[in-house]
Amino acid sequence: MEQKRRKPWMARGYSLGCLIVVVLLSAASAQIRYSISEEVNEGTAVGNVAKDLGLDKITLKERKCRIVSSSADVLFQVNQNDGVLYVSRKIDREEVCAQSSSCLVNLKTVLENPLEIHYVEVEVVDINDHSPIFPEDNKILEHYKLSQNDHFRLEVKDRGKDDSGSPSLSSNVTVNVFILDQNDNAPVILYPVSSNGSAEGVEEIPRNVNAGHLVTKVRAYDADIGYNGWLLFSLQQVSDHSLFGLDRYTGQIRTLRSFTETDEAEHKLVILVKDNGNVSLSATATVMVKLVEPKEASAASDLQSSAKDDEDSHMTFYLIITLGSVSVLFIISIIVLIAMQCSKSPDYTSKYLPETNYDGTLCHSIQYRSGDKRYMLVGPRMSIGSTIVPGSHANTLVLPDRRRNNEEVRVIRSPS
Repeated sequence: MEQKRRKPWMARGYSLGCLIVVVLLSAASAQIRYSISEEVNEGTAVGNVAKDLGLDKITLKERKCRIVSSSADVLFQVNQNDGVLYVSRKIDREEVCAQSSSCLVNLKTVLENPLEIHYVEVEVVDINDHSPIFPEDNKILEHYKLSQNDHFRLEVKDRGKDDSGSPSLSSNVTVNVFILDQNDNAPVILYPVSSNGSAEGVEEIPRNVNAGHLVTKVRAYDADIGYNGWLLFSLQQVSDHSLFGLDRYTGQIRTLRSFTETDEAEHKLVILVKDNGNVSLSATATVMVKLVEPKEASAASDLQSSAKDDEDSHMTFYLIITLGSVSVLFIISIIVLIAMQCSKSPDYTSKYLPETNYDGTLCHSIQYRSGDKRYMLVGPRMSIGSTIVPGSHANTLVLPDRRRNNEEVRVIRSPS
């Protein structure tokens, strides 16, 4: 019986414990983060935790607002009058975080009645406050050499010590230099651009368009790279916020609703284009939107299409003229080359010399030598007393050579 009475109390205790855990978990809020440089003076403000956490400044002192750190060294305090988090002493980043690449100090903002715990993270940014230190050694490097490049040079300053190593030793080291982009270029508007170069344009749309109709797209670019070159678009000025919307990433302007008879016929939109640098640079563009009746809009569209067709036809005409001129020049060059080749007459006198002592009656006779034999190319008539060589089809004649008795001369007769 006594055991049965204990069970309800145990259940109630379990429920109460769960309730306490829930309360404690709900007391912890979202984390906030600040950043501050090292070596700043004591009392330098880091941030206003009361404002950033949405706390009532009047109740800070009553609720005993304080900063709790995991370190025994107190680096930060909170002002209970205004909720400002400030530096309690100078902070040396190398002392707090040694050689760590990032230096983060985790704090807790605690308030009582009721209990609230908010986590605060402070990043201590390094400044260049330490000079390089070279270790003392008997063997001092004597010569430094930098690989050939167009961007960097190496200066070696004499330290008043000589290299005592024998023999001298050397070593190579690779230094990677990362060039960080600086946000030194403002966005440039590509469209709209008027005839005088200003970023202004006029867009005409029918009055009967539906919601979501694309009015135009503002185009811009930034010469910076990476995060500094990212662009965001925003409406800086608009006559009616219910009519037009702007995509912050693409720069597209669209209608938000259909137009009514009471809407103005002309609307001015000023678009701000801003990059993402630490110190943002920006540019503005102005778009005048005119509402026209559907017939007028169709006529304007036809006029623009006609102008574009005329421009295309002119371009095609100039292209045909150019291709035709090139073709005519090519044909003329071919004709001149052929005429020059045909005007050259063959000259055989330089290759074959006629026999000066030959007294025959052969027409167009030409003699030439091949090895120990001489040949003669003749016309349709043959010399009297010449002998026809068997198997030569009466085209080859053998003539006696008056200069050499043992040399045979062949005469080749050209066909008539």
